[in-house]
Amino acid sequence: MAGGYWISRRALSITAAARSIGIRNLSERLPVTHSSDELQRLAETCNAMLQRLEIAVRKLKQFTADASHELRGPLSLTRTIAEVAERQPNTNAQSRASFQEIAIASANAAKLLEEMFEHHH
Repeated sequence: MAGGYWISRRALSITAAARSIGIRNLSERLPVTHSSDELQRLAETCNAMLQRLEIAVRKLKQFTADASHELRGPLSLTRTIAEVAERQPNTNAQSRASFQEIAIASANAAKLLEEMFEHHH
């Protein structure tokens, strides 16, 4: 009976720890006791899975940061060129309207990109 109680307490401890781990604290791990039983193997398997998830999330965050950085420059350049072209005295009304649309679309894309980047961090 005491052994069943001990295993039950360990299982509850592992379950509580597993429930507390989320995307914000993937570096945490489940408690592992060296009991050479199914609970130890389960905890070790879960910890290995958490390690893989942590690495995958880290890579995704790095990719998002790199993509955001790489896209900011071209969007900013596109907006600047469109704004400069729009202000040229020899630009006709139709071209001026098109350049204005390009500048607005570039600004909106940059804002969206910034929001996506902030959301992932």
